[in-house]
Amino acid sequence: MQLIYDSIVAASVTSELQHRITYAKIDKVYQPSALDIVLRMSTQHGRLSVFASANPVTPRLYITEQKLENPKMAPAFCMLLRKYIEGGSVREVIQPLGATERVIQFNIRQHDSDDVRLIFEVMGRHSNIILVNTAGTVLGSIKSIGAKLTRVREVRTGLRYQSPPPQAGKRDPLIAYSAIEDGNIAGLDAQKWLQSEFAGISLTLAEEAVKRSDTPATREHIAERVREIFADVTAGRVNPVLISDGPPLSAYPIRLNSVDQELQIPYQSICGALDVAYYENEKQARFSEELGRLSTSLSKALAHREHELIKLSTQINDTGRGDDYRKQGDLILASQNLVQPGMDSVLLIDYFVVSGEVERLIALDRNLSAYENAEAYYRKARNLRNSLPELTIREKRVRTEAAVLKFALAEIQSFHTVDQLTHLRIHVDKLVANFSGRTIGAQPLIGTKSQTRFDGHKIKSFVSDEGLEVLVGESASSNDYLTTRVAASSDIWLHVRASASAHGVIRTGRGTGDVPYSTIKFAAELVAARSESKHSQMIPVDYTIKKYVRKLRNSAPGAVTYQNEKTIYVAGIHGSSGTD
Repeated sequence: MQLIYDSIVAASVTSELQHRITYAKIDKVYQPSALDIVLRMSTQHGRLSVFASANPVTPRLYITEQKLENPKMAPAFCMLLRKYIEGGSVREVIQPLGATERVIQFNIRQHDSDDVRLIFEVMGRHSNIILVNTAGTVLGSIKSIGAKLTRVREVRTGLRYQSPPPQAGKRDPLIAYSAIEDGNIAGLDAQKWLQSEFAGISLTLAEEAVKRSDTPATREHIAERVREIFADVTAGRVNPVLISDGPPLSAYPIRLNSVDQELQIPYQSICGALDVAYYENEKQARFSEELGRLSTSLSKALAHREHELIKLSTQINDTGRGDDYRKQGDLILASQNLVQPGMDSVLLIDYFVVSGEVERLIALDRNLSAYENAEAYYRKARNLRNSLPELTIREKRVRTEAAVLKFALAEIQSFHTVDQLTHLRIHVDKLVANFSGRTIGAQPLIGTKSQTRFDGHKIKSFVSDEGLEVLVGESASSNDYLTTRVAASSDIWLHVRASASAHGVIRTGRGTGDVPYSTIKFAAELVAARSESKHSQMIPVDYTIKKYVRKLRNSAPGAVTYQNEKTIYVAGIHGSSGTD
């Protein structure tokens, strides 16, 4: 059952407000959003808040117990209300157009100024909240309706207030209905007839009137049921209920015969029932919106990781071609006399095939000599071989991220609150940031503006088999930033001894004694691969606790001194001829 704020609800709310806020003092006015206002009041029974909204989808007016935000900067309409009605008292709550129209008016008296009228038009997309003086002039409205938006009724400051026009061609349901010829009518035909014949008849009210009538019943009999319902509501003879036929929840001032009785929960007041219904529905709507947004973000991030894994798998497989490139370089050098300048390719005997003489066509760069073509093939082989460790590390990282994202997508299916989604969003973002030094997707999942983790410095993040993060600088300025701004005093710092190299940092607040040797070796290999000594057979990498690293005053970026170091030796990317 959808949320309902029809003429019956408006009449019941008016009746309740007449009893609860007549002579109440308006202490405070605030506007939590563009189309909503809250009036804080003091009554003889204590304080309360009246909430009103001109939202075109969920317009409403009732007493609320929800704590709504009071913005620091009050909008113009809020300031206008504060000027004219704060400190005043509500002298009357009326429906100026009668119980069948969803227009509710507060007549407000100020001690030091003229009385004003605050008019709530709860009419779907035409809803508005309007402040009018005793002369009938509009002082302001929460929505300004100019000539470009309507041909019927403008609502603008300075114009004379005009009431909403009556529903053309429809009868007043409070006036007894009689017809000379009045045959029986029932079911959907009766409901459609009521809504087309009378003003202020919602589908819910039409269904209820037909349900309370005999079957079949005359039109006069059904119209009489409508009059009885209006009479009960305007006289305060109501039995408010919260209707759990959903989601969404709904509320109504009378128990409905047209709805399963077990779904109707008695409530003390219609305002209380409406407050719960709208609050729960908005909470569910926020959850659904957040769930959809988070599911989309996770799905896109997972698809990106899966696509990246396919690319990495192809690149890793391609590294196996390095041996073939080396062989082609060897064949060119072995037959240099057959390779002439200007040739695009050459047909050579493949000495690596042991089952007889097999010729092989090898592509050449016509602008290079035989030796230079061979060296080009060796260079391709080296590049592929050198890229394998980092590709393997990247694949491991991306595969771990994909696993985290798959788990999160499965996890959110059991969630029921926005808080659960928010906590998961933050948790996943932190996990992925720990693995890769970046958040998932183009924007952080937590919904804040995207920020570079290292303020734009090129610092790569890796994760060891033991789950510790290793950071490696990619330039002198990045090394400097990593060592002086990022690393904690208890982190482990690494650098190639007596050689220009990247700075490395193992993130840990626990000191070197708790860091596995394999993680230190992993970090040392990353640093060595980014040093001038990377082609050496064995490379010495010093490591120490960051608190023993000092940057000298006025020294170049990345230049530091250190002490209390230990040294670990790791294999370099060796082989300079290209034949290895």
